[in-house]
Amino acid sequence: MDEKKKHALVTIGIPVFNGEKFIKKRLDSILSQSLKDFEIVISDNASSDNTLTICKEYVEKDNRIRYFRQKENMGPLWNFNFVLLQARSEFFVWAAVDDFWDEKFLSKNMGILQSRKDVVGSISKIVTDGPNTGVMSNKGAKQSIKKILFPIGPTGINSITGSYDEKVRYYLKNSSCSVIYSVFRTKELKQGYITEQFLGNDWAGNLNILKFGDINVIDEELMQKSNQGISGKDIVFLARSFNKGFLETVFPWIPFSRWCIKNLGVRIFFKNLDYFVMLNYIGLTAQLKKIWLEKKSS
Repeated sequence: MDEKKKHALVTIGIPVFNGEKFIKKRLDSILSQSLKDFEIVISDNASSDNTLTICKEYVEKDNRIRYFRQKENMGPLWNFNFVLLQARSEFFVWAAVDDFWDEKFLSKNMGILQSRKDVVGSISKIVTDGPNTGVMSNKGAKQSIKKILFPIGPTGINSITGSYDEKVRYYLKNSSCSVIYSVFRTKELKQGYITEQFLGNDWAGNLNILKFGDINVIDEELMQKSNQGISGKDIVFLARSFNKGFLETVFPWIPFSRWCIKNLGVRIFFKNLDYFVMLNYIGLTAQLKKIWLEKKSS
């Protein structure tokens, strides 16, 4: 028997911690997909709420669900990687516990991936639930002071095509990190995923994945994304959570910039120097303003 035929077509990975508020609606939106050839892998990062009980109820109802409970909280990046490593299928997609899909999300994105070998990942337009300022769209210094403490990442999500140089430039200047929630080719995603912890880890992973093909965005709003969780936190909070050391906290984007120099190469880095200068300026300004506000309120 063909190895690919032994497993589901798509693995849906759900990393979760204390998700009792969302997990039922999330699982229902997946189980109602028009495409039925999938498995769900849930990794519970030692939740202290009712997540365990809810997940066990769904495991009993549907044999396509595999549930893992971690003995201790291993952190979100580890948990995202864990569900990916469990994938035995040709295609994989992460499903954040507080995001939701239209019933045609999987079928329409799979239609693209199965018909276009040049596409490594496909996603739809996204409806955002919660604030998002688009501060990192990098359209100049006009962005900044009033917005720098708000969530990062542009609201738009766009197809990314062309040469690798062109894709890097376009992604950095215009595209949302939410493309990480595309339906991907599993082999290429595993090769591109970044396990090193730093602010911008997901951006780095997306840049790696673009080496294997294009990102397609379906021109329909088939996904609702929440910005109420960690994705809705400001730059300073995220830097203090993910970066290590004083310098990397004061300059939140140094680790990402360093990764880009090493992995994209000096030539591509300097072709995008304007972006990295603005990125690090915004990060430093955000950190200084946060420190000033903390001292003012103390």
